[in-house]
Amino acid sequence: LRGALISQSITKKLLDSEYQEIQNKSKQDLIYAVNSGVGNITIGIIANVINLISDSILLVVILIGLLFVDLVAAMSSLLLFAFVSISLYLILRKYALRINKDFVSRAIENNQIFSQVISIYPEIFVKDNLGDFVSKLGIQRKKITELDAEIRFLPNISKYVMEVILVVSVLFIAG
Repeated sequence: LRGALISQSITKKLLDSEYQEIQNKSKQDLIYAVNSGVGNITIGIIANVINLISDSILLVVILIGLLFVDLVAAMSSLLLFAFVSISLYLILRKYALRINKDFVSRAIENNQIFSQVISIYPEIFVKDNLGDFVSKLGIQRKKITELDAEIRFLPNISKYVMEVILVVSVLFIAG
């Protein structure tokens, strides 16, 4: 629902802008920005916020429990998790930006190729070039699917790293 409202707002702003400003962008850029782009951003943000909240609650519960057992262990755990969190943020942020930028450009390019095929279909059919376009679209879709899988897995990396750090630190404290 939130995505639909954002999409509607972007569409209104787009249609209220100057004609020349609209002409400076490709149709596929505009379509992606109003439709798929909004969905990808809202779903991606919501999923990441939920993961962040659940991981934060888990960390707070563990730290509160450690405060009752050992103040030094609690403080060292807090510092360890803070260091790992900041490191993960710095490392994964650049990687996520690069992947998303590649995903968006490939999705737009794929839409442009498909639009071109539809526009000149009779000519392509007569010249027997359908195979070339199908091959191009297939290669693009494969790469888009791979990038989408990476984008969807990326939030889990921090969760798994934090869980491994938690297990190793518990083993360290216990042993």
